[in-house]
Amino acid sequence: RVIHYALNMAPDVEGKVKDWSDAATAAIGNKLSHDEWVDAVTVQLENQNYWYSEYEKRLEHPQDDVLSDLAHADFAHPDLDDGETRKLDFSEIYSIIQQLMVAGNETTTKFLDETMRTLIEEPKWWNALEADPEGLIHGVVEEGLRVSSPNQGLFRVVTKDAEVQGVSIPKGSRIWVMFGAANRDESTFGDSEAFDPTRDNLKEHIAFGKGHHFCIGAPLSRLEGKVAFEELVRRLKLPTFAEGNTFEYQSSYVLRGLAGLEIDIEKRNNSRANHSATHLLHESLRRTLGKHVTQKGSLVSPERLRFDFSHNKPIDESEMKKINAVVNEIVDGGSDVQTRIMTPKEAVKLGALALFGEKYGEEVRVVFMGKENNSFFSTELCGGTHVKNTKDVGKFKVISQSSIASGVRRVEALRDKQLEKHENHLKQNKSLKEKNLNKEIETIKKELQFLKITPD
Repeated sequence: RVIHYALNMAPDVEGKVKDWSDAATAAIGNKLSHDEWVDAVTVQLENQNYWYSEYEKRLEHPQDDVLSDLAHADFAHPDLDDGETRKLDFSEIYSIIQQLMVAGNETTTKFLDETMRTLIEEPKWWNALEADPEGLIHGVVEEGLRVSSPNQGLFRVVTKDAEVQGVSIPKGSRIWVMFGAANRDESTFGDSEAFDPTRDNLKEHIAFGKGHHFCIGAPLSRLEGKVAFEELVRRLKLPTFAEGNTFEYQSSYVLRGLAGLEIDIEKRNNSRANHSATHLLHESLRRTLGKHVTQKGSLVSPERLRFDFSHNKPIDESEMKKINAVVNEIVDGGSDVQTRIMTPKEAVKLGALALFGEKYGEEVRVVFMGKENNSFFSTELCGGTHVKNTKDVGKFKVISQSSIASGVRRVEALRDKQLEKHENHLKQNKSLKEKNLNKEIETIKKELQFLKITPD
């Protein structure tokens, strides 16, 4: 839609831009079958006919757009005498327009996919971008371009004899200048395989080429990346990969990109909320059962949460009601979850809970939840992902408890839609059992009547 708007294309072809771009790049770095060639050329012909029709319209009625500027531009060709100019013919204009159309969405799409995959695989950078979008967005975009290098290189003809690192390259040789390889050159980018948006030399990559052949769409691509990731971290909590992703790359050795990337927003959101609920549960257990309660283990998944803790007897009914009520009170309070980086000593001074025996570095991340009398309900050392506000946890309830070892109890809990589904299932089971019981009673009554026995 962006490139459709930028090129002032007709509204009825918005849905065709991607197909036209795919067809234009189908043979780049690929070996196509006869049928694939025919399909690609057929689609390209449709694209060419559209642009020729638009070109003729602009000759008669210029508009404020790129196509009109190209159609009416005076071109000083090197073969012409000084001061002489000529107009570009349609084949030249079409070549430029097609390059803009294709580069405006094919390479940008590949860069966005690859960078999104990296952010999901390395959630610390998503969290950092979410916490400081203005400070990190530039680094995420530039490092994403370096690592993805959607256009792997450009074929060039050597204009004079040259030597590169001891290799002689005669004049007239056809070579492939590999941007992708240069962008992972260890002599320029230390630990080049790592994604690091805080590098000092971020803009030294050549994902857009260099010199005369530098991509004119670079500013647009950068802007698209900036807007895309700013909006993604603003609107979404870190997603996860959907089931069925193969992470296969398209077969082109020139245009590097994933064949597809499917993400699951709901699963990651549920995991995040269950993780936050675990923190609230931990503090509620301590306040209800006593300060002897310490974490012995936990499991956080998109479907449920499990928490193991030190306690030497079952939780009674009144205690369980209080544990659930305390958590839900904090959830309903709807306060923002806050994080701070500090030294372990500073964290302990603030009362942050830490896992016994866990080794911590010079700096730790502390998560604060639930406003309470100018302080916080829960303060824990944690490097994981959490909700932005406690209300995002939703209704909470412990649904089971058990003993897993001497002095260690286990509780399992559900929240929000999972809890609602669980409670509906219990109601249905209860209703079904009552219905079956009533049927059995009626059957017994009929048998007693048949036997002429009157029940007491």
